[in-house]
Amino acid sequence: MSDRSVTILSTFGDWYSSPSNQNKAPENLKYIGIFNRKFMLPDSEIDVHLVSYTKSNGLYGRGFVNPINWSFFVDDDSSFNDEDLVTAYCGWAFLYEGVIKKVVKSDFQDKDSSTKGIWEKIKQELSTDFILEKKYIVGDLIYAEFEGTVNGVKAKQAVGNDNSSLFLDENDSRFNLPALWSLLGEIQQK
Repeated sequence: MSDRSVTILSTFGDWYSSPSNQNKAPENLKYIGIFNRKFMLPDSEIDVHLVSYTKSNGLYGRGFVNPINWSFFVDDDSSFNDEDLVTAYCGWAFLYEGVIKKVVKSDFQDKDSSTKGIWEKIKQELSTDFILEKKYIVGDLIYAEFEGTVNGVKAKQAVGNDNSSLFLDENDSRFNLPALWSLLGEIQQK
């Protein structure tokens, strides 16, 4: 194992076992690989490192090192392939960094003329019963995630006023990931 892999595993293990996270070291920690990704915040290419581990409940988990140490704390993420997981992570990291740097707003009122009524317009375009789950403003761009059902099947729709869209139904392996994170991860790679 290379020195770089050992450092990545140590960094993730320290983060995961900290009192602010799981407060217990992950078991069977393994280095999966490196994924070079574009990030809008900062505007650069970054090497994202992916690791796997066994959670205290015995289920499989994966986590990330660089630019932010993090893991999807879901019951079992073995249904997600590495590419989809890294893409969703990139979308999450963009939002996380953006909120910290105050270039992404998540807590806002729809009084601004640029956002007023957009949610209803988007819901009408979905042509079914969907509920707004999340909404963000990134500069002049507006992104939202809706959840609902289509023909009795659970579904999620992530959309932006830049005509970006991602539809996931419960049969899609990415369904248990936030659709908006996946959409924003895909947008960053274009």
